[in-house]
Amino acid sequence: MGPSVLVKLSRVLTIGLIVGIAGCVNVNNTNVPVTNVQDPVTFVNLSGGTSAMSVQVNGSAVASGISFGSASAYANVPAGIEKYSFSYGGAPDTLAQRLDGQKVYTVVGVSDPSIGVTTRTYYFYSTRNTFDVTGVKDSILVRFVNMSLDTAATMLGGADFHLSIGSASDSTMAAGVLSTGSAGPFLVAASANPKYSILSSADGSSIVTATALNGTGGSRYTVILYGSGANIKTLVLKEN
Repeated sequence: MGPSVLVKLSRVLTIGLIVGIAGCVNVNNTNVPVTNVQDPVTFVNLSGGTSAMSVQVNGSAVASGISFGSASAYANVPAGIEKYSFSYGGAPDTLAQRLDGQKVYTVVGVSDPSIGVTTRTYYFYSTRNTFDVTGVKDSILVRFVNMSLDTAATMLGGADFHLSIGSASDSTMAAGVLSTGSAGPFLVAASANPKYSILSSADGSSIVTATALNGTGGSRYTVILYGSGANIKTLVLKEN
């Protein structure tokens, strides 16, 4: 091995040593900043009643005044296992829940006193990665979530989610989506006036008749079915 090769090798080893030393960080050093990873989260109040929902994470308010059948604006919430408190004017419901970093979440609080479901339950749905393309140009991405707690015979087999474009007949996007289940997203052209409808998986009867999405190209939406009996409804959330 000649002198010039030894010099080059010495330089490579020196650079590698410097990089190795620079890459060693003492995680116990309080002077080293820690990245605060946060996820965008929207909170949905489907807990039957007249009281608005307020939400705290680790004791800090992140959303308030969320009326029944509506959703909050997106709030940045720390990733990891955190303490959530959901209040409706009385003693709060508290729970610990983990959020994975770099995700977008929808959190739904649901109950239905009209059919005897008085205990509120909370569901955390990850709808996409934060680094995903927000939408597709000239098209709409649609997700379906069945949050109806109805136990009537027509609902026991779940719900079928349909989309139609213009005057074309409905196309079944998802069949038999059970309570608290979800499906999608599905891609549909924004310019074709897409409509959604929801049918009973058990007997094919109509639950929600054809309803225009009124979406804009490049956007993502979630259609949430909730309520029961004659009070069954849908809520359309714009995800981006």
